[in-house]
Amino acid sequence: MAEDKKPSGSRPKREEPAAEEAVIGSAMPVQVISAVKEVKAALPRAFTGSRGEAKRFLREVLIYVALNPKAFPDDRSKKLFLLSYMTDGAGEFWKNDKADLLLAFDPEAEKVTWSEFLDDFRTSFEPLDPALKAQLELKDLKMKERADEYSYQFTYLAKQTRYNDAAQIVAFKRGLPKSLVFKIMTRPEGAPATIKEWIDAAILFDESYKQALEYGRTWDDEHGGRKQRSFRKKEDVAIKQISEIDRKEYMSKGLCFRCGRAGHRIKDCPDTPKKDERKKEEPKKMTREERFAKIRALVNDQPKEDKDFLIDLMEQEAKLDRNSMHIPLKYKVGTKDIETKALLDSGAGGRFISPGVARVLGKKWIRLPEKIRVFNVDGTANKTAWITHVVELEFQIAGKEFKEHFMISGIGDEGIILGLPWLRHHNPAIDWQTGEIQFQPRRRIQIKRFTGVLDTFEPEILIGAKTTASQEMAHQHHTVKKEIEELVLDYLLGYKDRFEKGKAERFPPSRSYDHAIDLKPDFVPRNCKLYPLSPMEQQEQDRFLKENLRKGYIRKSKSPMASPFFFVAKKEKGALSGTNAGL
Repeated sequence: MAEDKKPSGSRPKREEPAAEEAVIGSAMPVQVISAVKEVKAALPRAFTGSRGEAKRFLREVLIYVALNPKAFPDDRSKKLFLLSYMTDGAGEFWKNDKADLLLAFDPEAEKVTWSEFLDDFRTSFEPLDPALKAQLELKDLKMKERADEYSYQFTYLAKQTRYNDAAQIVAFKRGLPKSLVFKIMTRPEGAPATIKEWIDAAILFDESYKQALEYGRTWDDEHGGRKQRSFRKKEDVAIKQISEIDRKEYMSKGLCFRCGRAGHRIKDCPDTPKKDERKKEEPKKMTREERFAKIRALVNDQPKEDKDFLIDLMEQEAKLDRNSMHIPLKYKVGTKDIETKALLDSGAGGRFISPGVARVLGKKWIRLPEKIRVFNVDGTANKTAWITHVVELEFQIAGKEFKEHFMISGIGDEGIILGLPWLRHHNPAIDWQTGEIQFQPRRRIQIKRFTGVLDTFEPEILIGAKTTASQEMAHQHHTVKKEIEELVLDYLLGYKDRFEKGKAERFPPSRSYDHAIDLKPDFVPRNCKLYPLSPMEQQEQDRFLKENLRKGYIRKSKSPMASPFFFVAKKEKGALSGTNAGL
């Protein structure tokens, strides 16, 4: 019996289905059809018309079509396959419009290629501005468990944002944990310079940290592990561990479950440890000098390599914290002046006040027209999440009085924060070493006024007399019109042709500084709106174009785009003045 050898591997053959004959013994020939098998790929998920899901749906359709080319021999089958997975909403209406034409074998619908069909789908359902959508998604993207997963998501969105390398680095750091950013910035070879180096460094540090944790758990298991804490209460430990049989015996004899003696119950047992009625003393708050001494002692106990690393890290953190300090501030509550400390922070993005201080002011809170999303300096969400109100605050700093609005937000232990916008507006002189702040007094600049040759005029003589209309007409009749040479000084006569009408109707000759304005090579013309003209406006436009073409003021443009023609009404009834910026 002749056997067909099965090809190795799971890749389907690309040959067309062929009819073969297999002879079984001496029986009659049997026709065997080798069918084309479809690749088992995931089918697209249904599309409901949401713009946010359009790109995902189109990608799944294209993958399935690419893996099964023989299942879709022509563009018509591809179109119907895509339409079959569109359901509900706007997608249902678009699908019905296209499917009805294809099922009716409409000639115009058949002419539309697969590529044109996809472009129509993208125009109808994909976001109008993919770059803006990607920028908003990138702003909310944060690293969760693994740096590599965060990097893959960031790279995918960053390609659509059109950000340059520097902007991508800022966005990438915003989504990383603060501790990981510090590790990367303080590494021995210096901070990364490109976004690729930032991504590689983040993945490397994150993987190294996770491997160290795993090694620590393995080491604990091999060496007996850490001592497990007991979470049982002291009362539970003190109670005798008795079995169920003993429990019944204790109950029948009336014995205490704690001490085993009769005459009382467990809650009245004299062996129960008494609660300490005295309140535990709160730990004393250490001064700055005590904290420094304790930190120094802890650092000195470390090996030299670890001690050097900790000192370098503290130095880097100190440099990052030099952009903020506390300054004395005095604000008014009614007629009283309250002194406090305000945080002056160049890393903050506005003027902030805590809800507690805002309530103490006793002033009306002003609602913002639009609420503002607020984040902490490290990129994490603020506990108030949104800023919805502002309050007016009258305060003094270094003897200077201010009256400004502050945004009400949760700012931790701080009461008032003055950020970078406030610093830019007032521009005080700050000594970051001593913590002193001064405001420069406003100076008056004296501007000298220069008197030119033609700036002096003889004073006018104003009298109360006047002439009648008949006297004015008689005076003009006898007035002899003077020639231009008599009215103009001799040294100005050489410029007489500048004011002649014939001279003004000729375009000036070409100069060496005339130049063309070239368009960029990648410029794509846009569709401009068309504005219909009235008959009077059409006549005025034709007259304007004809006259200015004759004078040489304008010429036919070679630009692929032009601006529409606009008209400005004159004071005279029915008069129009045309203007066009694109001529």
